[in-house]
Amino acid sequence: MRSRRESYSYPSACPGDVAVVARARPGRSCMIARVAPTDLALLGLGVLCVAALYASVGHAGASGYIAVMSLASLAPAEIRPAALVLNVLVATVATAQFWRAGHFSFRLLWPFCVLAVPLAFLGGRMSLPVDAFKILVGAVLLFSAWRLVARPPAETE
Repeated sequence: MRSRRESYSYPSACPGDVAVVARARPGRSCMIARVAPTDLALLGLGVLCVAALYASVGHAGASGYIAVMSLASLAPAEIRPAALVLNVLVATVATAQFWRAGHFSFRLLWPFCVLAVPLAFLGGRMSLPVDAFKILVGAVLLFSAWRLVARPPAETE
């Protein structure tokens, strides 16, 4: 039996492809996805851009990560945990920066935490068909784009 630190070698379908192995629980097979290095680089660049833009305004960027990964044709089962980890990481960095700048208020935060934690758990327990997921993400992104374009210009003095 191989240790977790040993590397595995899988034949590649195309020269230059990167084999990404997702470990399964004992008794289940591992899933191997072949990703071209350019696609992997574009996905990383997209996630980096989303993280930088969202964090600059104090948001974590989950919708942006979901959009980038959906455009990269990742499966929803891969998108959800990846978006969660990225969201928590960027939110932690943004919170630390707001705290250091003196803009953090625990009195304002606690009601959100009390409601967000149980509702996030319930949302995580829900299972949505892939087609419904794609339609929902597309609709939310189109609505967001419409709101951005349709808002009235800011008044200047």
